[in-house]
Amino acid sequence: MKKNLLVLMLCIISYAPSFASHLMGGQITSRNLGGLTYEITLTAYRDTLGIPMGTITTFHYTEIGGTWSFDKMIILSAPTVFGNGVEEYTYTDTITLPAAGTYDVWYEDCCRNAAILNMTSAGGESFHLHNTFLADPSNSSPSFLNPPIPIAQELVAFNYNPLPFDVDGDSIAWTLDVPLSSSATYVAGYTLPPSDSSMPFSMNPATGEISFLPNTLGHFEVSVLVTEYRAGVAIGEIRRDMQIIVIPSINSPVVVTGSSNTFPYSGKQFDIPQGSAFTLNITANDNDNNPVEITAHGESFQLASNPATFSVTNLSGNSYGTVSWTPVLSQARVQPYIIALRVQENFGGYSFESDITYQLRVGFSATSVIENIKGDVIANVYPNPSNGNFAVKMNMEQAGVVTMRVRNLLGQEMSKMDAIKVNSGINIIDVNNLHLENGKYMISVEQDNKTMSVKSFEIAK
Repeated sequence: MKKNLLVLMLCIISYAPSFASHLMGGQITSRNLGGLTYEITLTAYRDTLGIPMGTITTFHYTEIGGTWSFDKMIILSAPTVFGNGVEEYTYTDTITLPAAGTYDVWYEDCCRNAAILNMTSAGGESFHLHNTFLADPSNSSPSFLNPPIPIAQELVAFNYNPLPFDVDGDSIAWTLDVPLSSSATYVAGYTLPPSDSSMPFSMNPATGEISFLPNTLGHFEVSVLVTEYRAGVAIGEIRRDMQIIVIPSINSPVVVTGSSNTFPYSGKQFDIPQGSAFTLNITANDNDNNPVEITAHGESFQLASNPATFSVTNLSGNSYGTVSWTPVLSQARVQPYIIALRVQENFGGYSFESDITYQLRVGFSATSVIENIKGDVIANVYPNPSNGNFAVKMNMEQAGVVTMRVRNLLGQEMSKMDAIKVNSGINIIDVNNLHLENGKYMISVEQDNKTMSVKSFEIAK
């Protein structure tokens, strides 16, 4: 496809929110500094064509189930250029809370961008963000390791991973939610951004990756809710709001290829035995010779000891990078390390970006897989608890077809999934949109009318 700079500039003008407010998205996080002292950070994204951000805003603090509340004026830090006509603003507060317990910090402003199409009257809706967190001498809220991607192209696959992460190792579950308006009420008439039926708008329950095939031009809002659990009990939540602007498809996407020294070599899920050197190579080619940049994000790169590394050569037209990691025994676990490699192409004032998500499971060798197969077929259900979207990890002795059933504690069947094809070895089966009430359930794997394995799990919305 031949690119036309004039066409692109006309598209920028045609789809710019000339009547917009400034608020495009953001999140609030809380980081423990020791004891009950917390650093609270509001990150807000502003459309530079909208009205300016205020230099002062207000953080509202409330003790959940208590009587303490507090409002504090916060001064804006200098903005940074985020790209694609977006600026990033940061408001930071340090506060010592009066007692251990659960608190909510929230921020609200008017109004949302009137150009947003997937709510009834966006210009009349406030913009509300909050962070609920357990205050104790060590707990911090979850966070997002990857910044938003604000631009999508019509009929070009959009892949974005916010990479929800909890530094304390608490269990987290993520889901798409309805954005909030004044007093934390849902905005009216919200729908997910429109998408071609071949690739509907969704968030992967196992990896957090958001994907869709945009088929409608315009501005759309998305809200990601992350719930934090400890010992099966919800102790907090954060959310990220982000605006996605779909523009005409006037740019040929970068072609990305990947390869690894670990089976399945060109896949996106790798089992890495501890002590084994893992490498993942990625190449991004642009036929039009535009500048291409690859960056890497994820928990494994942030480990305090023995982190994964990413080396990259960014060029015009052809960039390549390598993930390298030799995990040690202490880093072995059933839950995967999730990383996202972001490919960015610069053209005509825009940065077109796409995330490629990988799952790295540490601690599996040929021997350990065989040992696991001899044991329970269902190795893990994660996240657990979940909101009804989760993944089931199975170790199969041989390939075949299985059935999964979900039952309540009384033995009543609540859901059934037939004709699931599995391979020998490790399989990851995604279970989506399981509409069950909060509580404990059992999931079973059956083959040839025989129950092979049963595992308990919990729904907590």
